[in-house]
Amino acid sequence: MDYIKKRADKFVSHHIAHQVDEHKKVISEAQSELYNINSPLDKIIFLRVILEANDQEYRKHLLVCTNKDECQTNYEHESIHYFLANELDDLGISINEDQFTREEQCRYTSAHFTTLIHTQ
Repeated sequence: MDYIKKRADKFVSHHIAHQVDEHKKVISEAQSELYNINSPLDKIIFLRVILEANDQEYRKHLLVCTNKDECQTNYEHESIHYFLANELDDLGISINEDQFTREEQCRYTSAHFTTLIHTQ
C-alpha cells in the first residue's frame, strides 16, 4: 500500500468513518492535505479514496435514516461529496453521476429518435 493511500485511509478514519465530521471541517482538512500533495495523480488517488469512503458511509446511513429530507448527516455527506467531486473535476476527472440503466438509455434513445423523425 502506498503512502498516499495510507494517508487517505487515515483521513477517512479520522473524519468520515462511523461518524462523519461537520462538512466544513472535513473540507478544510482535505484542502490542507491537498495543498501538501504535489503530484496531480496523488491528489486524484487521495480524493478518490475519500470520496468512495464518504459515499459508502452515506449509503450505510441512508439505510437507517428516518428523515432523509432534513437529516444533518445527509447534508454533511452530500456537501463533502460535492466538494470532492469538484476537486476531482478541477484535476480533469469527471464523476459520472448521471449514469442510466439500459432501460433508461433505450427509452431516451427511442424518444430522441422519434423526435428526430417527426421534426424532419
